[in-house]
Amino acid sequence: MKNSPLIVGLVLAALGTSPVVAQTTWHVAAGACPGPGTGTVGDPFCTIQAGIDAATNGDEVVIADGTYVGAGNRALDFGGRLISVRSASGRAGCILDAQGAERHFVFQTGETSAAVVSELTLRNGAGVDGGAIQLTGASPTFDGCRFESNVATSDGGAVWADATSEPSFSGCDFVGNQAAGVGGACTTDGGEASFSTCLFDTNSAAAGGALHVEGSVSDPAPQISDCSFTDNTATASWGGALSLLGTQSSLIERCAFTGNDANLYGGAVQTLLSLCRPVFSDCTFTGNTAAELGGAVRATSGSDPVYERCAFTWNEAGLVGGALIIQAGSGVIRDCVIENNTSPGRGGGIGFVNGTGGEIPRLENSLIVGNTAPLGAGIDIQGQTSGADADPLITGCTIRDNVASSEGGGIRIRGGAAPVIEHTVIRGNTAAFGGGVAIQGVGGNNNTTPSFDNVVIDHNNATDTGGAIWSDGALHGLLARCTIADNTATETGGVFLTFVSDGGTLEFDDSILWGNSGDQIRFGGGGSEVLVRWSDVQGGFGGPGNIDANPRFINAAAGIYGLLSDSPCIDSGARFSDPDPDGSDTDMGAVPYDEWTRAAFGTLGLSGFPDLSGDGPLTVGNPATITLVDAAPGSIATLVIAPSYLGAPFKGGVFVPDAQFLLIALPVPGNGTIVVSAPWPAGVPSKFTTYLQYWISDPANATGFASSNGLTATTP
Repeated sequence: MKNSPLIVGLVLAALGTSPVVAQTTWHVAAGACPGPGTGTVGDPFCTIQAGIDAATNGDEVVIADGTYVGAGNRALDFGGRLISVRSASGRAGCILDAQGAERHFVFQTGETSAAVVSELTLRNGAGVDGGAIQLTGASPTFDGCRFESNVATSDGGAVWADATSEPSFSGCDFVGNQAAGVGGACTTDGGEASFSTCLFDTNSAAAGGALHVEGSVSDPAPQISDCSFTDNTATASWGGALSLLGTQSSLIERCAFTGNDANLYGGAVQTLLSLCRPVFSDCTFTGNTAAELGGAVRATSGSDPVYERCAFTWNEAGLVGGALIIQAGSGVIRDCVIENNTSPGRGGGIGFVNGTGGEIPRLENSLIVGNTAPLGAGIDIQGQTSGADADPLITGCTIRDNVASSEGGGIRIRGGAAPVIEHTVIRGNTAAFGGGVAIQGVGGNNNTTPSFDNVVIDHNNATDTGGAIWSDGALHGLLARCTIADNTATETGGVFLTFVSDGGTLEFDDSILWGNSGDQIRFGGGGSEVLVRWSDVQGGFGGPGNIDANPRFINAAAGIYGLLSDSPCIDSGARFSDPDPDGSDTDMGAVPYDEWTRAAFGTLGLSGFPDLSGDGPLTVGNPATITLVDAAPGSIATLVIAPSYLGAPFKGGVFVPDAQFLLIALPVPGNGTIVVSAPWPAGVPSKFTTYLQYWISDPANATGFASSNGLTATTP
């Protein structure tokens, strides 16, 4: 009996299998023209569209090396087929040249990710929206393609995707594409596009030189990872590489933005509108420029981006914010390095301007170093005299070695701003006025109202007046639990408040002002006033609870302003102030007494800034424990212990201990944490300081190493 389809099906079912439709490979070769060919290896089709038309779901169309031009090789349409179209031997030899006549592909029939275009070069396409590719309700996959010299007369020089499209691009290069509107390489208009390991180079558009992403709260958000954005340009407005407009939660991770330029704002990136809440993680921003605002980044109009573990170096803005400006927006900058950026106006590192009155901007656990500007070299904070103000929270940061030719080497605050600055070090900055901090009021009513809490301001220099702080105009500043030490100036190395007829007040509580050149505090009279309470002021200053006694710092020359156990500042703050972390009465100064004290800031690594802390009393036989967290898993961490301070520049950071004493190499486990505990030895003299630090092999740092903060252990 002959086999019937029914019998075959029953046999296959009994075997636990099902029939498999054979995949067909269709071949195309430019040399086969005029064709038409049958699609076999020996008789290939002459045009790509012929191969697509012959294919059914699961088939592939293989294109031989050559340059494909003319009808049948442009305006290609899968027609809903879930097929693969690829080159035979790589994109370098397989070029689709649309010769400026039409775009290369249109996807408009519900194609899914199973529709694949791979290893093709798409050159000289042209269209209104999408010079090379237009996507409407389609979500194909592009793998290893090169999009080159395509042009859109509106948006999306190479690719345009509507809100119902979710294409993915992996290993693709976008080079030299142009759009008259937005998105020199790509525009996504609300769909969840993804880009992985792609290169965006020398693309241009009026805005969003490489990529423009737009959407609303209900739209899925594009994801961008491991991409490079290099030398892209926003010719008319913002976002030299990337503009994000109202897209809620895009994730941009491990991307490099280098040498991009914007004619106005956001040399690399601009985020816009209140629904715009992207997260930038582990990205680098290097050598980007903006003619006006935000050399690398501008966040505005209520946008709320997050930048975490990012490095901003050598960026420049023509007016404000050499690296970043947050203007009428919010956002978080966390575990970042802002280094060697510049502006000829204000805010060489960061500019905060006119907050929204909603979510406050936050700068957390970051290093702001080596930036330059005439005003506010490290950070410039500009408020307004009425309405919403720029009121950032700055916490856990180190602001050092920034240079302003005029005011505010570390920070400048003016015009109604009311920032809160806490647990921060402002060190080694330089300006003519206010080497560390410059504060200015505008008009009456004490409208500029900064607050400083647990802040160290040390080793700053003013070439004119106010080595630590220079203040002028209508303001009301509160400094609680601050240490202001070892600052210098031609006139008044400490704090200077100028003569103002409309009033200006600075209040100091539970603070230390010591070792500054000239006057520790000087004010010009008139309507200005300085109130000092429960503080240690060298030379004395009138006020309740004030003292004039050597504060007994651990190592002031090294910037280690912890207190020795015999310091007169211990438990000498105001009784109504909050207690110290150990529950005891408030100490004077920014660093309450502890046998363990943090020293220099660390350097950025794979998991952020590695953090070193100590615990336990430093008395004979008691366990002393040091804990390292946020080290790169699987790396080697070298613990350095020494009885003396070195403080030498090394691998982009500061080598704290004298390395000649003891080195211990330890493997870092998967959780990035190392705990070392041992009994405190006998024979260590009282008030003796031991210096500790970890250096960790870390490929995420350009030097190959990340470092923890320094740590001191001082016996009571």
